[in-house]
Amino acid sequence: MAAQSAATAPSSEPPTLWHALDLPEVFAGLSSGPRGLSSSEAAHRLAELGPNELSFAMVSPWWRVLFRQFISPLIGILLVAAVVTLVQQHWVDAGAIFLILCINAALGFFQERKAEDAVRALQSMASPTCRVLRDGTEQVIPGSDVVRGDVVLLESGERVSADLRLFEANGLQVDESMLTGESFAASKHTAALPPDIGDADKTNVAFSGTFVGNGRGRGVVIATGASTALGEINALVQGPTRKSPLQLLTHSLERRIGLIVLAAIVFIFIAGLVLGNDVSTMFRTAVGLAVASIPESLPIVLTVALSLGVSRMARRNAIVRTLPAVETLGSTNVIGSDKTGTLTENRLTVERIWTSGGIVDVSAAAGDGRTTDSPLVRAVLRAGALTNEATISAEDDDLEYSGDAVDAAMALVAVVRDAISEAERTAEPAAHQPYEPQLRYSQTVQQDAAGRRTLYVKGAPEAVLAGSVVLAAPSGTVPLDEAQVHAANEAMGSDGLRVIATGSRVLADTEELLTPLPPPSGLTFLGLEGMTDPPRAGVADAIVKCRRAGIKVMMITGDHPVTATAIAGRLGLSTDKPALTGAEMADLDDQMLAARILQTSVAARVSPVEKLRIVRALQANGKVVAVTGDGVNDAPALKAAAIGVAMGKSGTDVARESSDVVLTDDNFVTIVPCCFCRSRCCG
Repeated sequence: MAAQSAATAPSSEPPTLWHALDLPEVFAGLSSGPRGLSSSEAAHRLAELGPNELSFAMVSPWWRVLFRQFISPLIGILLVAAVVTLVQQHWVDAGAIFLILCINAALGFFQERKAEDAVRALQSMASPTCRVLRDGTEQVIPGSDVVRGDVVLLESGERVSADLRLFEANGLQVDESMLTGESFAASKHTAALPPDIGDADKTNVAFSGTFVGNGRGRGVVIATGASTALGEINALVQGPTRKSPLQLLTHSLERRIGLIVLAAIVFIFIAGLVLGNDVSTMFRTAVGLAVASIPESLPIVLTVALSLGVSRMARRNAIVRTLPAVETLGSTNVIGSDKTGTLTENRLTVERIWTSGGIVDVSAAAGDGRTTDSPLVRAVLRAGALTNEATISAEDDDLEYSGDAVDAAMALVAVVRDAISEAERTAEPAAHQPYEPQLRYSQTVQQDAAGRRTLYVKGAPEAVLAGSVVLAAPSGTVPLDEAQVHAANEAMGSDGLRVIATGSRVLADTEELLTPLPPPSGLTFLGLEGMTDPPRAGVADAIVKCRRAGIKVMMITGDHPVTATAIAGRLGLSTDKPALTGAEMADLDDQMLAARILQTSVAARVSPVEKLRIVRALQANGKVVAVTGDGVNDAPALKAAAIGVAMGKSGTDVARESSDVVLTDDNFVTIVPCCFCRSRCCG
């Protein structure tokens, strides 16, 4: 594919920090406004700046890729030998040599052409159409026609077509997991932010390629094409593919053998002529010596041995995309793993309930406790399930919920522990106000069979506390002790849990239901639910085995350092040293970074560029690095690592195409036996 217009390439000037500017400054800097651009101005900018598309490097013609397979001393000597035997009409010998050359070239050609697919997979992240304001009216245009200064309209279920600075956000939540690794959808707002923050913390920006999960919003386009965050990842993915240790060793051996054999046959050919032998005889002697000396079956033997490893790994749910990866995985001494979906289940789960009566572990490992939950715990679970918009989706007889991750987690735990029935949970409410980021709570009024109406509220602990007057207790209610609630909230938060509070109030018969519902007041504070994305079963044991085998395991994630450190501790990774962060990396040179990496087991709040820098720093210290991941943000590191391992179920196309191995079960545990097997899979 020909390269796109150079006009879409990022500018060499320092980028404008749009997230740190007030909205009037943003519109002024883009020469735009809340009503968008005129059609004529948009057409002018499209012609000047180019389409909203990712630029790709020119693909090598197939014949050039094929020609490169014959550039090595070993292959060169075999080619000469094949031609000479062909001229001398030794058909069997010539045919055998040509067959070996063709098989070797075909294998190399196939691997090199397949490596280009990683870049093409990024095209699937583009938005085919987009809703914009042009001439003050809403229009649907191709995503490639979006220009800087356009006003883009966002609704639930839409893919963001370009990087946007938001100026309207109504309950807007965007799934940015492919870029940041965050388990939770990012709540968006419009206020200016500090200048020195990473992409994961830019809550007033919607990034190209991400999905709108809930709510509505409007944003003005601040970057298109190669200038977007997705475009930056695209540029990194287009870098050269790193050769595996086996490939480096094999190529080095080929060069040495080729040079030695070449020198030997030249010497013998000349010596034979000096001793009086004819040219034809010495050609045949030289060819025989070359064919006998060169291990022309080496590529075939390696292919067969590695293919045996491929079939064995496939039985362990690991699909190998490049043959040398079989040996590389057995040579790995550092594994840099993404957190979400690899080390964890990528499924938000309620683990702890706090009430004034104490803390209850409601995780699956603690048993379901259906008949042992206290009335206080059941009240907390009911409130969370009734103020809820999750919908049930039964698959293979497993109870699952879809929708907002927090709602799904709270609904599941309440139904599983029999705090509420599914019919009661889905009963039509008398009134409902969905969660809004600026309010930080949602509320629902439910009416029971006796006609009694109850207001249920869930949200941030501070928001629910502000509307509460008493605290639920085993004996009834007691005066609200805010310090006690804050201490419980901080304790759960320090363990990496996301904390949601619940409260309730019985409404008077004469109380009128207003639309929208007024801010909650007079609540009884019920308790707190702490939830997290739990570690996968068996991962902690696998990490112990890696440590015993001398393999260092690192968590490299875009998630928050507190959450990452808490999960790392539960997995058995060392947390003696603080997590390395992207902000800290900016102040370290390469040598200091390498030293810092070897001290810690957690790198958090890191961007795709910073993940790539970590991998290269480890490689500069002689480490054979394997990287696991599933998102677009993992693709550059996956490609740069000696072996990239992508997730087959939850992974993006970009991650899979950048990898050498794909795990069909998305489980970190799968690759550990392959790391230990060393050469056994390879025969």
